[in-house]
Amino acid sequence: MSLTRTTSILLSLTLGGFLLIYLKSFLIPFAFSLGIWFLIRKFRKVIMKTIKMPFWLGSLLASMVILAVLYFFSELLTLQVKAFMAPENLDKYNTNFQLISEKFIGLVGDQALQSGISQIQDFNLASLISNALGALTNLLGNSFMVILYLLFLILEENVIKLKFRAIYHDESKREAALSIFRQIIKSVENYITLKTLVSIITGLASYFGLLILQIDFPIFWALLIFLLNYIPTIGSLIATLFPTLMALMQYPDQPVKSLLVLIIIGVIQVIVGNVIEPRVMGDNLNISPLVVILSLTLWGTLWGVVGMILSVPIMVVVIIVFSKIPSMRNLAVMMSSNGNV
Repeated sequence: MSLTRTTSILLSLTLGGFLLIYLKSFLIPFAFSLGIWFLIRKFRKVIMKTIKMPFWLGSLLASMVILAVLYFFSELLTLQVKAFMAPENLDKYNTNFQLISEKFIGLVGDQALQSGISQIQDFNLASLISNALGALTNLLGNSFMVILYLLFLILEENVIKLKFRAIYHDESKREAALSIFRQIIKSVENYITLKTLVSIITGLASYFGLLILQIDFPIFWALLIFLLNYIPTIGSLIATLFPTLMALMQYPDQPVKSLLVLIIIGVIQVIVGNVIEPRVMGDNLNISPLVVILSLTLWGTLWGVVGMILSVPIMVVVIIVFSKIPSMRNLAVMMSSNGNV
């Protein structure tokens, strides 16, 4: 590879990274609207297979149902966060956390370790929860822009073939480009739909487990687990730790409760992640686990929690596009899980 080409690639990557960060306030709502659009497309197909109706009516009905569900979800989450963040609850949990940390420091008894662990006493639960949900709150605050982008995406569906026809006058080239476009749409649509179904199963199972163990705010934790399940690899780990810490702060004198929460939520995550999800997903994803981790780190750095959620769909698109470009095909093969692209 020539020095000029290497320099051009490095400059392009630098410019691309800068634009992704600088324009993230625009790109994140747009990416979220794309995700909703994929769900609407899938639901529309189900509706139109069940009931014969015009395309526009199927789109309208599917959009109304999906948006109504999302509105209910956001309202429920907002109410749960407000209840959880009530001063009396935070005071109780912070007090219990300080009590637990003091007991732990007393058990350790090592002065050097005490000085390190004593910093935990500055822990502020309200700050932690606020930071964890900050990205989601910002996204909900941009709901008008999300709906606006979504509207134009739906309208754009009717003219996309006309635009491809205007761009590619050669029929073979046009069909090749449309084939890539359809493959991208199908792969991302299947991933988002199936991941949503798997996340619903995980959230519901976790809700009933927490409800049986009488953990405070089981709906809140179930919703949080549902969202975290979209984050590959580390999402399930975080989703297990949060309710466990909650049980520890709610029942500081009953460590068995926290252990039971850890076991039950952990078992749910293992069963869903290693048994149900692989069966449901099948061969829809063809991404190397190493690439998933690297992508998770990269997009998490660029866009935070939202970037982590979007990391896998983005890499699905990248691998498909690279596989169709002769000079990039070898890279697509390396990024895939089995070498078949």
